[in-house]
Amino acid sequence: MVATSCKKDAVDATNTKTFQASINDMASSLNTLGQVKFNEALYILKTFGVEGETEVEKLAALGKKLHGLKVPQI
Repeated sequence: MVATSCKKDAVDATNTKTFQASINDMASSLNTLGQVKFNEALYILKTFGVEGETEVEKLAALGKKLHGLKVPQI
């Protein structure tokens, strides 16, 4: 099996590592203002859009909610 490193253009919430990597890839493809707006949207969704007692639970719930979505959809 050959692993290739390619930039993600959609959220991959298969696990926490792929979720964070895909978010980073998506953010890095944006200009500075786009990155700020993208990060604000993620913060708002994690804070108000998902349920969870801990940060880990909230991150997992956010991953499920965003899996497969692209920047404009977020």
